Amino acid sequence: MKLTIVIPTKNRANSLHEAVTFVAPQLKSKDEIIIIDNNSTDNTKKIVDSLKNSSFLPLISYYKEINSGPSYARNLGIEKSSGDIVAFLDDDCMVSDNWVKIIKKFYSLKKNKNTILQGKIIHSISKESLSFKMLVAQNEYVRKTLFKDNPDLYINYINAGNFACTRETVQKYQYFFDEKNFPYICEERELAQRLNLDGLIIKLSSDLLVIHKKQKSRFIDYIRTSYLYGFYSGKLMKKFKSDRSILDLFKKEIKQKFNRSVFSEIGYIASKVGENLIKKTIIFLYLLFKEMIYSVGFFFGKNAKIY
Repeated sequence: MKLTIVIPTKNRANSLHEAVTFVAPQLKSKDEIIIIDNNSTDNTKKIVDSLKNSSFLPLISYYKEINSGPSYARNLGIEKSSGDIVAFLDDDCMVSDNWVKIIKKFYSLKKNKNTILQGKIIHSISKESLSFKMLVAQNEYVRKTLFKDNPDLYINYINAGNFACTRETVQKYQYFFDEKNFPYICEERELAQRLNLDGLIIKLSSDLLVIHKKQKSRFIDYIRTSYLYGFYSGKLMKKFKSDRSILDLFKKEIKQKFNRSVFSEIGYIASKVGENLIKKTIIFLYLLFKEMIYSVGFFFGKNAKIY
């Protein structure tokens, strides 16, 4: 059983080196790693060349994709792959010691050939950081209010930084990832919904573990990301709005996102994280601003053209 690992990368040469050196010792000589360089401007090519010259590593192939976006990169990786199993790994993720063994054991069972294996991602971030504290507070709010009757609501979600499937699965589609409509964001949600409509199962495995090295972001990056998530979420809803099956399948997710009490949620987060009234107010206003930016993006996304 041959395994192909597809790793898209852009301007993260050092993280890529670490990701490859973590997973490579677990691979057999017939396995392969395909690195898709999404038009990097750093020394990624030099790092890959040094990795290819390491005697302990399996076959490493390198391709450059000039179209910007991880969807383009992953689709090219699929096109160039030759494994019976295709696994996807982000360039800033470090796999656990038995990562490859878990994937191969899972797909050694014929009953799993039409199942997508989704792994767990642990974010490496300081517990003292504001981002970590806000994430913890948000998760607490979600558990207490939104998912108390259905804790497994997101079982049909894919995170492309750590999942695997068979070649038979990826070959069902001309483009496994919808690179035209979702080149950057929401490509995983779109894929998960499409796979479920086609009767494929997504199985979560907490043992299939990677550590994600959280990249530092500026304030403007967070705002831009909020807009893009809103835009592509709106576009996603537009793409599937005529399909009753997908609306039924994800009606709880849609209700949770758009009918929740925004002020209650961000108020809860601010009260948990802020150390005094001034900080609580600043955090509240920041989260409210992000929510407004998301809503603006969603409005434009649901009116955007679908290709």
